[in-house]
Amino acid sequence: MLSEQRIYPNGLKLIINQTDSPMACVLFRVETGVAYELKKYEGITSVLEKMLLCGTTNYPSKNSLRSAIGAFGGEISVVGEYDCVRIYVKCLAKYLDKAAEIVSQVAFNSTFDSVELNDIKKTINSYRKAQKDSPFLLAYDNLREVVFAGTGFEKNFFGRKNSLNFVDTESLKNYWHRSLCPKNVIVSVSGGVEAETVYDAVLNNIYGKFVEFNGKKSKDIPHFENNGETRFVLDTKKINQARIVVGYSTNGASSKDYFSLLLLKHILHSELNDMFAKKGDVFLPGCYINSYKNNGIFYFRFACDMDTASENVKKVSELFLKIYSNGISNSEFVSFKESFKTQYAKQFETQDTLCKVSSNHMEYFGFAFDLDYELEQIDKLTQGDCLKAFGKILKKQPFMSVVGSSRLNETLYYDFCEKIRSSL
Repeated sequence: MLSEQRIYPNGLKLIINQTDSPMACVLFRVETGVAYELKKYEGITSVLEKMLLCGTTNYPSKNSLRSAIGAFGGEISVVGEYDCVRIYVKCLAKYLDKAAEIVSQVAFNSTFDSVELNDIKKTINSYRKAQKDSPFLLAYDNLREVVFAGTGFEKNFFGRKNSLNFVDTESLKNYWHRSLCPKNVIVSVSGGVEAETVYDAVLNNIYGKFVEFNGKKSKDIPHFENNGETRFVLDTKKINQARIVVGYSTNGASSKDYFSLLLLKHILHSELNDMFAKKGDVFLPGCYINSYKNNGIFYFRFACDMDTASENVKKVSELFLKIYSNGISNSEFVSFKESFKTQYAKQFETQDTLCKVSSNHMEYFGFAFDLDYELEQIDKLTQGDCLKAFGKILKKQPFMSVVGSSRLNETLYYDFCEKIRSSL
């Protein structure tokens, strides 16, 4: 894979990933998202990701936009995240210019119809209400609120109870157009494309469009000091099982740390999953690092009977420490690493995923994504690298979120912390 980068005089960034694939993907990434929402309009990003597909000046309805993309066999997606909004079109490489034109239309010429807006708001409000019925989502949301307090990451993607009432077509336009500053935008093109063809398509369809959009990223984001006191969150619900999430902030993690934690997550799942599965319980470790302010979280979550919740938390802490202190055999480590490399490569097989990764993780993986390079970095990881990254995490004070019975209290959290602290 060949990668090229260009920064234009106005600050627009372009990444080109050339492959042998007959397919291509054009990604338009804007630095905005949930973390940048004003309190009054929380949830506006979730509205925007649906509204951007409801029509443009050249394609005034959903159907006409869908027909225009279908005419050259393309696919379009809009995804809102905590630190960005991504528009991307996937198609045969020979239709690159048409894909860029569609992306440009959606980004710069969406019509924001009020009827569509009201229907979308109703749909999102129903999502938010359904979220309350999922103990796992509640537990994770509680954890996110305390881990990321003050960063914007603590916000609910679907907003608060009444926040969407304030979202109208004017506020939606202001939110989006304010973000369309070239310094906030990355265009990433992957696939069987020629660099000169990409430069022409971007110049004709995107670069010049910024003349009419001079907005700046809003600074009006409430700031909250996270004093670290809130660590345990208990959400009492009448359910038969406890849903527990324990998380560590990964603030300041390097790219090596991140790959180490991804590999470690794979090892922990392989080592501990059988123990929980035999009892009909669930254990899932996870690791997520986002480019917004280098924030991320390494976590594990599990579901188990109320009566065994405390016992399971203690077992997990013991097993964490056993792996941290003693590691695993070298042959097992090599086997885990090869298995992980295979799974990692499969995640990024499609061109649209390559485009998404190249921008979303640019602070960790370098300016342009290169799958061969990433696999090489994983291959270089030693067991010592993984244990060092794990040690950095375990030495931090964790957060714990529990959805379950009021019989589960802060003793669960303190027992876990004491087990870890006394053994490091």
